[in-house]
Amino acid sequence: DVCSSDLHFDGASGLDVRKQATLFEDESEDFAIEFWMRGEREQTAGAVLLNVAADSDVPESTTLQLTTDDAGGLQLRMGNTVETVLTKGLALNDNNWHHIALNVLRNGTSAVYIDGQRRKNLLSSEIPTVRNRDFTIGAMKSDGQMTNGFRGDIDEFRYWRATLSKDLIDEQRYEQLDTLAAHEQGLALYLPFEYRTLDAARQVVTSFSTADHSGSGASVANFDVAQSTAAPGLKGAPVGRNLDFDIV
Repeated sequence: DVCSSDLHFDGASGLDVRKQATLFEDESEDFAIEFWMRGEREQTAGAVLLNVAADSDVPESTTLQLTTDDAGGLQLRMGNTVETVLTKGLALNDNNWHHIALNVLRNGTSAVYIDGQRRKNLLSSEIPTVRNRDFTIGAMKSDGQMTNGFRGDIDEFRYWRATLSKDLIDEQRYEQLDTLAAHEQGLALYLPFEYRTLDAARQVVTSFSTADHSGSGASVANFDVAQSTAAPGLKGAPVGRNLDFDIV
């Protein structure tokens, strides 16, 4: 395992990822989103884990949103359709780490996975495009303010211009990514919430960061999120290929 940082949300904070025309898929392209989350037991109804189409001028019918609540349920909003992914009897917000993955196969069946288990099949035709959209993590944005905030931690946020099989989810969710190899597999956005450098003694120094490490050039704005060191134990990528290294 490696020592790493994650992102803490206090219910009023969020992370804003600005749209990049080259980052997101066209309407016919497959994509996948995955991340680790650890929810506190107390949540407001509709606490947002991920909100795509954050601009107020984007119609609700194009919204893609993952939310949770104080009973530990997980819901997926796809435009005007809301699907319950995890029932309240199986608490997601139990102060433990859980891995969430949304896999969108446009010409097949899409699905939501929790901790590597396929929990919900979805009609791909109902899933809105994320093409040329902003999205927020840990909250949704309204009139420049973060609302419906999540309480807890999120780590290792990844956006893929590709689909993820169950085997690949199981293989990669416990590992930090080798960005060079992952980019070739379709990685389009990678937020590990840390940055590694070598000091003068050539020792690895890990610093907190909200920057994208995929090379996509996406703009990420921090709305009062904070560092946490309670990240899930992940295996490090090969030295020198996980994140860029600089001598300081």
